[in-house]
Amino acid sequence: MKVTRILAAVALVAGFAGAAQAQQGCARLSWNSCDPWNENANFGLPGVYLLIESAFGVTDPNVAHDSNLRIGQFSSDVPDAWRFDDAGCQTSLQATYDNKSFSKACPTLLGPAPLPLTNANYDPGTKTLTIRLSVAYDTFTPSPSLRYTLWRLTFDHTFSNAGPTPPDRSTCGGAELCQNLALDYAFYLNTANIHKDLVGCDTDSRYPAGVFASGFATWNGGCLPVAAQPSTWGRVKGLYH
Repeated sequence: MKVTRILAAVALVAGFAGAAQAQQGCARLSWNSCDPWNENANFGLPGVYLLIESAFGVTDPNVAHDSNLRIGQFSSDVPDAWRFDDAGCQTSLQATYDNKSFSKACPTLLGPAPLPLTNANYDPGTKTLTIRLSVAYDTFTPSPSLRYTLWRLTFDHTFSNAGPTPPDRSTCGGAELCQNLALDYAFYLNTANIHKDLVGCDTDSRYPAGVFASGFATWNGGCLPVAAQPSTWGRVKGLYH
């Protein structure tokens, strides 16, 4: 294992404490596509749904990237159908996360000898599911004209159902409910140990500016925030810093 990859992995685990920060490029969450942006997916028949996290405008040689996906904003509680954590109805066995290229036009942003770190956790305070997606690797030099795959997230809803979860928990309920899937943050680490933030590539006029820190996608049309006073919006926006 090369020293650069060891240092990048340590920096990811430590949250890049002390690393310089800048902004370059943007991130996108899209259903079964890198480009164009497919913002929304609707629950139809039980089955597998593919979400792509991609980045555009990355110019620096880099050694790691890191994202934190949050599911369930503006809903009363993330439903059992989206509990892909070990303690949830689906469990972590029903979701997979990998760095494979989505297509030839959307190659992977990944250098040799990758060291991935992924983890899904339910947050009882915000009643959301968070999925940490981090990977360190030997130096990769991107082309700024390309959109790159960061992660392919496969959510297996084979055992999901509309309506409540049955008492025997043979399936997981609430698949018909709206959900927002958004990145609390997304960034990469260049070879100078500068942490480059990826802002959102896309906007949806239904949501106030700044509500989602980076790329986002919706499920069953998305959950819209209720009308609120400015003081309330300040608390909501504070969740994404």
